[in-house]
Amino acid sequence: MRNLETDRPTATTARPVPGDRGLPVIGHTLSYIRDPLGVFDRRWEEFGPVSWFSGMGTRWVTLLGPDACEAALHNKDRAFANGDGWRLLVGPFFDR
Repeated sequence: MRNLETDRPTATTARPVPGDRGLPVIGHTLSYIRDPLGVFDRRWEEFGPVSWFSGMGTRWVTLLGPDACEAALHNKDRAFANGDGWRLLVGPFFDR
């Protein structure tokens, strides 16, 4: 089994993804339901184009703006997987 602390590369340009949990247990669920675009506008202002937040019982990573979206959609190095995220959102409609 890998130990993420000791198996971490010694030289990297990667930085932690900024973000916040929001309220205990519910995270940002209520503010997202009330005003999803406002939530993302505020996240852009506070954290920039890439951030994480808790909501709807799980942790989400947002990619905002054309450059971040292009990196995810092109997915040249296959760094992004979308199956689990889509399954959570639309799976109940397709998985009978």
